[in-house]
Amino acid sequence: MTDRRSYLLVGVAVFAVAAAMRTIPLYWSPFPHILDGFAHAALARETRAAGQLPIGPDLRADLLVVTVFTATASLVTGEAPLSVIQPLFSLAGAAVPLVGMAFARRLGTDLGWPSRRVRAAALATGLLLAVQGLFLRHTSIPDPEPLGQLFAFLAVLSLHRLLSGRPTPVRWAVPLATFLLAFPILHTFSTFNAALGVTALAGAELARRPTRRTAILGGGVAAGFWTLFVAYYELVERFGVLGVSYVGQVRTNPALFLAWVVVLLVGVAWYGATSTRTRRGLLYAPLGGMFVLVAVNAVRPVFPGTIRSEPAVIAGVGLLALPVAFAGYATDALDDRHGTATLLTALLGGPVVLAAFALTASLTPDFFATAIRAQAFLHVPVFVLVGLAAARVAWRDRGWTGRRGVRAGLLAALATSTLLTVPLAFVALDTLTYPGTTHESEFAAVEHAATTTEARWTTDHGPAAARRRPVRRCRSTAGWPTARPSGPPRRRRSRAGGTRRPSPGGTSSTGRAAVNRARSRCRRGPAPPAAEPAPSGLGGPRAPVEVMPPGSDPVLRADGLTVERGGRTVLSDLSVSIPPGERALVRGDSGAGKTTLFEVLGLLLPPTDGSLSVRDVDAAALSERERARLRRETVGIVFLAGDAVRPARRGRPPGPVPRDAERRREAAGRHRPGAGEPARGRPGRRADRAAGRRDGRGRPRGAGRSAGRDGRGPGGREPRPAARRPVRPPVPPRRRRPGA
Repeated sequence: MTDRRSYLLVGVAVFAVAAAMRTIPLYWSPFPHILDGFAHAALARETRAAGQLPIGPDLRADLLVVTVFTATASLVTGEAPLSVIQPLFSLAGAAVPLVGMAFARRLGTDLGWPSRRVRAAALATGLLLAVQGLFLRHTSIPDPEPLGQLFAFLAVLSLHRLLSGRPTPVRWAVPLATFLLAFPILHTFSTFNAALGVTALAGAELARRPTRRTAILGGGVAAGFWTLFVAYYELVERFGVLGVSYVGQVRTNPALFLAWVVVLLVGVAWYGATSTRTRRGLLYAPLGGMFVLVAVNAVRPVFPGTIRSEPAVIAGVGLLALPVAFAGYATDALDDRHGTATLLTALLGGPVVLAAFALTASLTPDFFATAIRAQAFLHVPVFVLVGLAAARVAWRDRGWTGRRGVRAGLLAALATSTLLTVPLAFVALDTLTYPGTTHESEFAAVEHAATTTEARWTTDHGPAAARRRPVRRCRSTAGWPTARPSGPPRRRRSRAGGTRRPSPGGTSSTGRAAVNRARSRCRRGPAPPAAEPAPSGLGGPRAPVEVMPPGSDPVLRADGLTVERGGRTVLSDLSVSIPPGERALVRGDSGAGKTTLFEVLGLLLPPTDGSLSVRDVDAAALSERERARLRRETVGIVFLAGDAVRPARRGRPPGPVPRDAERRREAAGRHRPGAGEPARGRPGRRADRAAGRRDGRGRPRGAGRSAGRDGRGPGGREPRPAARRPVRPPVPPRRRRPGA
């Protein structure tokens, strides 16, 4: 069998495994795996019906390729875009491990390995990427990201071949130009990663071969690519041709981003010339830092406003520590004496710098998304090193790994740890339930409710549990009409609470937890009359929003709002006045302060300066407890992201994720439940803690109030004596014998 035929068979096997793993969501439903897939399918449906793209501000500038790709596949197959988009992008994501195999083959050839060992390294790289959970999660979604990863790696590979200086490198200019021109209309995050990868490769090649051709060609391609996509986004946004998103992060921090680009250029130029031990340490440092951040996030969110990591998620991510250890074993292949070393160094440096920029710019949910997207591009170069290390261990015949049993154990542990990460791709990381895939019955119910009924209805985070929505009398329901209940609320068991498993026909998500919490406080009843006056203040009945006549006194007013975060002014001298019955829309670039504004108006974040009144109550002058009561009884908040609402658990109701101060009070046991809020913990625990604290004289606080005259503690319990360690006699020193 020829070498080319053997690689063809290996590639087909890897693609089959990768495609099978990425089409697993089709087992639950033929509809898109994530909600963004519905929006992409809708754009493709409009394009197919009209015969042209729906150009306008509602169409994002980085969704043109995805829309055309889905519409074309729909026309070829004759199926609706909604049915074809999930398998289409699953197959696109299955092609990315093949690129990793190509990298492993080139690097193994540069190392001078025999063909059998190179083929084993390529096979190990492809199979591990086909089943690795986090990488599988990012390459199985109907989103531009799978195509963005594929194009980014192929673009950097094309530029590397163009700069290699071989006799016929000109043919690589055509695919390079195609990929670079497609990026701005493909995916914003992938464009940033590709631009950083191209820049890093140009710098690494210039440091390896400082020739005029490398400087002009590499620098020209990198500079031209940056100019292309920056000018494209600026022009389409300025003239209102298309919508632009996710570019405000660099606009608000240009100097910091430029500084990290300089660090990237210096780093990749120096990395290949340093020692193997230093390269291994520099590889372990950022990757190990990511593991540390995941562990810290279990105690306190690294990005405020996001949910904490679940222990099962930490365990799943921790399984990747063994592949990372294997990757460090092959860092000698990144020596600049090898031709493909600069290619892999550039692919490693770009995502690391982008993640570092997100961590140092601002700890907001927008930058959290940037960091997550950046780490998705690290899996391919890291597992190329893992595949090389696995092949090296398999043929190792020296040292402690020279024994056949040790080699087999190490390789089995590597394969097992990677396979055990598969569930990370198919569970919701905030609730650890199976993904919010929309079933056909759920989609049909939503379609029927949207097209045939004029009554109000609601769903959870996915289009599940659609139902008719009559006007209800509710108490503090997020996003619903609010009014005092005329009777006791009907108690209903929340389907999202406890450890109850989701039913086969429905989807369990954190959004449902909030809806069930609101539904449990409501009861059906007649709508209040339209002539009911608009209330004011904290007391008295409140009418639904629909019946409030416009033009009344503002229900929400803010004057001179100023908010500072991290030493930076996010909002400055902002005034808002919203009368009853009015719908307001806030638009702005990423990082402009929209989320901060809603946190202030929703009484989740106190302003630094200015006044804020809700129903004629000065919210800025209230204490934190009074503001929480006002928020609970007056303001309704709908969290659009599933990770912004915590699910119901034993001992606490579902609801919005508490602020850091509230988390600290809960952890310290000093939280006091307000009116209508259930007490946390078992009775008497607060008294036990109060008795356990001591005053300045060393006596327990509250002892005089809680202890009786007979010396018993609270509740008549006998005081527990302090435990003492037994005193051991000193051991005499040993005497030295004469002559010893």
